[in-house]
Amino acid sequence: MFGAHKDQITQIDEKGEFCVEAPPILPKNIDNWIIIFVQRDEKRIREFVNTMIQLGKRLRVKIGPATLLPIPNDRTETYIEMIDRYLEDSVQMVVTVVPTERDDRYSAIKQL
Repeated sequence: MFGAHKDQITQIDEKGEFCVEAPPILPKNIDNWIIIFVQRDEKRIREFVNTMIQLGKRLRVKIGPATLLPIPNDRTETYIEMIDRYLEDSVQMVVTVVPTERDDRYSAIKQL
């Protein structure tokens, strides 16, 4: 939830990106999150994490570094195994990055 006034929630800046003018009413820091991705995408994933941390600062929400969990292939079973292995009560967010759209994989991940 952001600010009390609807017009403060978001607007689009000159680059066409959303920006937030009002800080969250009840900010929740993200200290423990994981990202599961195919190993060949590691450079892009690191850029994504840095972007998330920077955006968090703009929102006055602390986003800590993610635990990066590269996988050797994009098989659905591999994603499920990694989520099962690393998902604990203390994990606040799980991000899975998939290289291609596949409904069966999406459904399997979503069910967890």
